[in-house]
Amino acid sequence: MKKQIGSFGVDSGQVLIGDPCYLKDFEHDNMDVKRTYKHATENKFVVWPKDFTRYDEYKEDGLDMNTLVKKGIYKEVPRKINRSYSYGGACSLTIDGEDSAGELENGLAVVARTGYGDGCYPVIADIQDGVIHSLTIQFIDPDEDEDEDELCRCGIRWEDCIC
Repeated sequence: MKKQIGSFGVDSGQVLIGDPCYLKDFEHDNMDVKRTYKHATENKFVVWPKDFTRYDEYKEDGLDMNTLVKKGIYKEVPRKINRSYSYGGACSLTIDGEDSAGELENGLAVVARTGYGDGCYPVIADIQDGVIHSLTIQFIDPDEDEDEDELCRCGIRWEDCIC
């Protein structure tokens, strides 16, 4: 039998699944938010948030940073993946990790991006003979028609993105 056992709110655009007995070891403030972009044809680098704080306000040749990246004029320099059991590790894996997800600190937790970001998500349990066989969290309704080409790498539509 499948049954909704509850729901949870997300404000960071990501979810963490792990044993609550390890939460005391979770580090909350070791996040490196810096993003470096290299110009495609010039030896020029731009760093967020040092050189700009809003992607829609940084302008070069009349184009904002979102457009400069979308057109390939600037490319983000890949960052080293942080897998520590921490908020910084969670952000590193969900922003820069393969499939926007991964395992923290040798299995202390698993993190994943939540589809389109913040929201309240139901948790469905598959219960058989009184035993939970699986939990499912559906972040995106398959019946919604969303054009993925119109989304920034953060999952928000380009025209609404300010990352």
